[in-house]
Amino acid sequence: MGNFRLGLTLQTPTWFVIDDTYTEGLDNRGTARGRSDSKTYDFTYNLRTPLKGSLGASYIIAGQALISADVDFVDYSSIRFSANEGFNGVNDMTTINNNNRNVKDNYKSAVNYRVGAEYKINTVSLRAGYGVNGSPYKTGDADLLDTKMYSGGIGYRVSNYYLDLAYQRVEVNNTSTPYTLADKSEPIADTKLTKNNVFLTFGIRF
Repeated sequence: MGNFRLGLTLQTPTWFVIDDTYTEGLDNRGTARGRSDSKTYDFTYNLRTPLKGSLGASYIIAGQALISADVDFVDYSSIRFSANEGFNGVNDMTTINNNNRNVKDNYKSAVNYRVGAEYKINTVSLRAGYGVNGSPYKTGDADLLDTKMYSGGIGYRVSNYYLDLAYQRVEVNNTSTPYTLADKSEPIADTKLTKNNVFLTFGIRF
């Protein structure tokens, strides 16, 4: 049992007070009236993030290899907007209620998971990992909207010094539309975003 570790964490929601300010104006320099004045709108509200539960396990093999796995559960449909002391009456409450309704209609719970392995040969460590962040959206193909992460790395440690080189590939699929129609026949674009990251870390232990 000494080589096996199991952990459970619970991350409570976070409460934010958000000051939202935006400005709009109309540029009509082609008319006799010239450019119109812009108008600024202020909106203050509260935001509560979802609760998150995580379960993790790791196992050490022969003192040289490590296998680990983590699973997260996040209920994105529990995100809530609420009025702040500075809210401006009925119009702001209507916006808050609409936002909460949109969250319920469009978001769901999701499961994230990560697996990884590390093998140590004397002063050199080899690492590899794979992870998936589940899609929080109700609409569309949930599997296609997942975020996938691949990683690999090599580390060198001697005495109190260490050097790590890591590579990470992130793949994100998404759908977007320029407008919506009542019969849901609007055009939809499927996009795929790929990020390739390289990290180099040098450190000293005191």
